Amino acid sequence: MPVLWKQSNIQQLIASELIAFQYPQQYDCYMLQEINTQPERSYRLFTYAVCLLTIGIAGYFAVAGIIAPASVVPGGDVHAAVIYSGYVSVRSFVLLGALAWFLLRQSWQVLGAVMLLNGLVQIGDAVMGIIQGDFLKTAGPIFLATLLVAASMLIRPNRRRISS
Repeated sequence: MPVLWKQSNIQQLIASELIAFQYPQQYDCYMLQEINTQPERSYRLFTYAVCLLTIGIAGYFAVAGIIAPASVVPGGDVHAAVIYSGYVSVRSFVLLGALAWFLLRQSWQVLGAVMLLNGLVQIGDAVMGIIQGDFLKTAGPIFLATLLVAASMLIRPNRRRISS
């Protein structure tokens, strides 16, 4: 393929990849290894543990937020706080339900994305803990966020180039 203009290294790489996918018989050295959709066993076990821990802890606070908001936050028995706590709990149930569903289905790629999303929520909770000056409401979410992000990175699909 003649080059009509000078391309950067990245543009050349993208162009060669596109050509390799369009004409694989001519460019058989540019094969991509099949995506490994099943993470290693130790990564799967770690992911199960992190998901169950997250569902247990966050689920507890979501239920407590509905049943007895004052037990989670001082002054939580005010009507507005009860309503707001209900809304927050519903969102938690949706995220935790997605986490449980994709864990049971062993949809590792989607589970990784949901775990990352839950990790970001936990980081937001940690920021709220910092604003309130509450050590436990800061340390707990940071701990969970670290585990969630680590597990989501461990179960990412493995993509690497192989040569024939």
